[in-house]
Amino acid sequence: MEDEDRTKEQLLQELAAAHQRIAQLEAGLPAPELEAVLRVLPDLFFRVDSDFTILDYRAGRPEDLYLPPERFLGKRIREVLPARVARLLEGVTSKVLQSKELAAVEYTLKLPRGEQIFETRVVPLEPDQVIQVVRNVTDLRTVEKELREANEALQIYARVVENSPDRISAVDRHYRFCMVNPTYSRMHNLSVSDFVGRPIAGFFPREDYERRIRPNLDRCFAGESVHYEDWFTYPVVGRRYMDVHYYPLREGKKVEFAVLVIRDETERREAEQWLRESEERYRDLVESTSDWVWEVDADTLYSYVSPRVRDLLGYSPEELLGRSP
Repeated sequence: MEDEDRTKEQLLQELAAAHQRIAQLEAGLPAPELEAVLRVLPDLFFRVDSDFTILDYRAGRPEDLYLPPERFLGKRIREVLPARVARLLEGVTSKVLQSKELAAVEYTLKLPRGEQIFETRVVPLEPDQVIQVVRNVTDLRTVEKELREANEALQIYARVVENSPDRISAVDRHYRFCMVNPTYSRMHNLSVSDFVGRPIAGFFPREDYERRIRPNLDRCFAGESVHYEDWFTYPVVGRRYMDVHYYPLREGKKVEFAVLVIRDETERREAEQWLRESEERYRDLVESTSDWVWEVDADTLYSYVSPRVRDLLGYSPEELLGRSP
């Protein structure tokens, strides 16, 4: 990853340097200095007249030449390049000859190693000549595309996290908040910025932190995904039953961050508790009555039989379950 980042940075630096050198050409360097610049730059340089004839060239990277020199020197652009590209280059060359201002155009050419993207900057040189500075920007455009796509993906992820009903946060190895989403911050009646850089211990009662939060964070930073459920008390919403997940986030082999995803399951927990209590009350009522209570399913098979059947018929409830009357 570090090598890839250095490559991207190097490409961007090279492009910036080339633009600076082009500006120097546009300003008009003395002939010896101009010749020296043309020799050392990695770009292709073509001197072209008002008839679009290629008078001279310099190739910092000969592999980027579309044709060998003997096939394009002394010939017009339209004779050596595809018609689509020739029209673009002739058009921008005419514009520069008239305006005396730098202009640029981008296009693709098929070389033996595949389709390549080129950027040509046209610089006025003499009243009837220009220099076309050609750079292969295939790698740069690939990097830009990857960065653009990565940025778009990050924006989508950011919107998902920001609008998630779950409480999402990230904690560093010093157990300090790196980020929280708005849903998390509302649980504490604070803004998102109130959390960043502050220890997680400061937002919970000491007992909660020492008994549940810290030990589970220790496990997460040891590389383990952690899941548990428990009751927590919050300043705004009070006591809530939370489903908690801790996910280790690695950089290389080392866990650098713990991602916390917390879902409020209070309503589910209370509903389950209510259902259990209701079932217990119903069972207590049925089993204490002097009547025999039973239930059959769609196939008329006993699915429930109260204990009273033992006194009335002599059967145990287990003997009748799954049998028909």
